Amino acid sequence: MKKQSKVTSQSAMLQQNTRSTYRILIISIVMLILFIGSNMYLSRINSQQLEATMYLNQYRLGSKTLTAAVQPYAVTGDKTYYNNMKELHEDKNCDIAWESLQQDGLTDNEWEEINHIAEISETLRAYRRICRWLRTLFQRFLSPFCTFFQHCNLVMVSIMPL
Repeated sequence: MKKQSKVTSQSAMLQQNTRSTYRILIISIVMLILFIGSNMYLSRINSQQLEATMYLNQYRLGSKTLTAAVQPYAVTGDKTYYNNMKELHEDKNCDIAWESLQQDGLTDNEWEEINHIAEISETLRAYRRICRWLRTLFQRFLSPFCTFFQHCNLVMVSIMPL
């Protein structure tokens, strides 16, 4: 038996090489499109993370500023301290940051954590309101008899967590 050899012409080999080149070119274009798409998606996610971090930092700083401004008013009850609370009356960084975070599309887990922190902050605010109410009550009814409360109030405000 004779062995039959496969003889292919140059034009057949050229066509085969051309088809292989087209396949490689199409696969390369698809890979390039996938790379660009994933890069754009990751860039958008990084941008959202940076924006959320910026708003959370703005909220933190606004809350810290407000806490620092409330303490002199809580201690003295002097209305000038209340009127000078720029964060409460003008800046409102906490409110702006909160609204921006609501529009930012955070996950449910992230909102649970933020709401937990906000609840702690609201509890602290309620505690401060009770302290102011008690201070006012004592000042009105017991101030002639008790200067001890002023000392207690200073100690109480100085040990309150920020």
